[in-house]
Amino acid sequence: MRAAKLVLLLIAVIAGAAAMHAENQIKLVRQPFANGEAIKLNVQAQEQMRKGDLTSAERSVALAMQKDSTLWLNYYMRGRLFVREHKYELAIQDCNWVLRK
Repeated sequence: MRAAKLVLLLIAVIAGAAAMHAENQIKLVRQPFANGEAIKLNVQAQEQMRKGDLTSAERSVALAMQKDSTLWLNYYMRGRLFVREHKYELAIQDCNWVLRK
């Protein structure tokens, strides 16, 4: 019983010391997304698509792809455009790319 109390006391002391030490070392740093421009272009394309301006939406997605060709959102948006244009095979290819990522 006494040994259990000593173990609990030792754990509390170690946890307290670790918490105090960690408090001094953890700093949250917020940085902008590296692909923020591509994301903005995707939002713009989504708005253009909502308004029915598919030509401008295609242009915005193409620019987003140039900014970041690895961003899954680019492929998803392009796939949505392909569906609107009845280019289903191309839409499937882009959606499969997204799923693989």
